[in-house]
Amino acid sequence: QWVARRRADLELAEGAPLALVVEPKIDGISVSLVYERGTLVRAVTRGDGKKGDDITKQALHARAVPMELRDAPARLEVRGELYWPKAAFARWNAALVARGEEPHANPRNGCAGVIKRKDPLGLDETGITSFLYQALSPGKTDLPRTQSGVLGWLKAAGAPVYLDDVR
Repeated sequence: QWVARRRADLELAEGAPLALVVEPKIDGISVSLVYERGTLVRAVTRGDGKKGDDITKQALHARAVPMELRDAPARLEVRGELYWPKAAFARWNAALVARGEEPHANPRNGCAGVIKRKDPLGLDETGITSFLYQALSPGKTDLPRTQSGVLGWLKAAGAPVYLDDVR
């Protein structure tokens, strides 16, 4: 029924192919990255929807996002998720316990807390990473108009995307 409604919305014939992109939901923290001439200049969390936390130095120290994107427009905003893979999270928690410290309750909250630390030293050892899924550029650009095109462009630019089979 959903497919039939989308075909109707797009004014496609009943049997016409409908291209879909299915992306998993990873429980991380939303991040907005601003690149100027392909170089990362700012990383901000979503925050309350109006104002987020500037985590630029933390994201760079953690090596969680690309510092450079190839063939990027003059100014580009890329959105995605920072997340803590389970194996890296387990290693981090084991090290905390070995030092007699309290482990993090779960990867999502742990990622949010650790990445917002004022002191970024040691963040490169956490294993926090990202996947990116949206690219926005003010003014006229040659960015793809479809989601699969955006994912393919991001991957070619050097950004981590979740889907391996991007066409």
